[in-house]
This record gives sequence, C-alpha cells and structure tokens, in this order.
Amino acid sequence: MKVLRITTGSFQAHTYFLVCERTLETLVIDPGEEFEEMKGIIEQEKLVVTKIVISHAHLDHYWSVAKLKEYTNAPIHLHPADEVLYRELAEQGSWFGFELEDPPPVDIHINDGDEVTFGDEKLRVRHVPGHSPGHVMLYTDTDAWVGDCVFASSIGRVDLPGGDGQTLMDSIYKRIMPLGEHYRLHPGHGPSTTVERELSANPYLSGRIGASLLDAFGTFQ
Repeated sequence: MKVLRITTGSFQAHTYFLVCERTLETLVIDPGEEFEEMKGIIEQEKLVVTKIVISHAHLDHYWSVAKLKEYTNAPIHLHPADEVLYRELAEQGSWFGFELEDPPPVDIHINDGDEVTFGDEKLRVRHVPGHSPGHVMLYTDTDAWVGDCVFASSIGRVDLPGGDGQTLMDSIYKRIMPLGEHYRLHPGHGPSTTVERELSANPYLSGRIGASLLDAFGTFQ
C-alpha cells in the first residue's frame, strides 16, 4: 500500500491518501481545507478514489468533503455517534469566522470492528471516542491512522462539543497503545510517531504530567 499525505489550511490538518498500488483504488482519510490541492494529487497520481472516511467530525477534517464527493462520487463513511457534529459544519465554521455550507449526507456508517476495503487492501475500524463521540481510527498490522486522539508528545483536546477527558484517556490506553510498540501512528496534525515512542516520551502518557492536568486539554491541538 502506498500512502500519500498533504497538510492544508488554517489548522494544518493532514489528509491521507491510502492507495492500492495494483489498482490505484484509493481511500481518502479526512478531506481538509484545500480541495484543489487534493484534486491535484488525485490527477497527478491517477488515483481512483473509492472511499472517503472521516475520522471525526470537526471541521478541519471534513472541510472539503462535499467537493471531494462531487468530484469522485465516492461514498462518505462516518461513525454514527459523530453524525450530529457532522451536520453542523456551517455552525462549526462560524466559530472560527468561516462561511461553510453543510455537507452532503453520510453514505455509510462505520462502527467498531468493521473492515473497509479498497483494491487489494483492507483496513480495520476501531472506535476511539473522547476527542469526539464518534472518533475512529483505521489500522493495518503495522500502521494506525489515529486522527486527533494522540500526537507526537501530545494528545487531543477535549474542550470541543462531545469531548471527554477520561474517555479519551481510556481510548488511548485501552484501544490505541495495546496495538503494540511496533505500530506507527499517523495523527491528524504533526509528525507521525510510534506506540513505543509515545509510551516512553509523551508526557501525557508516561506519568510525568498526570491526570490532574485533564482540565488543561483545551490547550492542545
């Protein structure tokens, strides 16, 4: 599987293109702010986008979903617990001074334990709530796309609607870290990392800061 990544917009959020190298069928994770850049990658690489997956329904992760859907006709996948947030894209934009239109309907609800296929490739779905109620990660045997749950040396914020600090910590400790130390983690912002690195060096997971700072989560990405 070939993986392409672009970083766009005001929030510097990542959009990932996961490509079956035999068929060029492509799954797009989190279509962010700058559709023309996405379109350029699709045309340059001759990608056949067959699935759009939104890890969680915060505006920086599905800003261009309507344009990408119109351009590719690929079905939109989202966990049902984020459906309410998803329908409020225009309202979310207004919080930051952006005028956005509401997105098209979700085509397919994905849930914990589902599998998503494209070409010869297969990803598994794991529900990892806390940053948002319906946050999911997608993973293979070696790599996980973890959205805004955990970053290199940081973790996701929980001061947005639907966020919950204890739920996020449970997701990280019980549903992400147990993947195994060898796993590469690809977040929604910032550099990729590994489970091993975050268990040893992430101050929010290694015990150097502790649960007393849950109230400060709003300062993170």
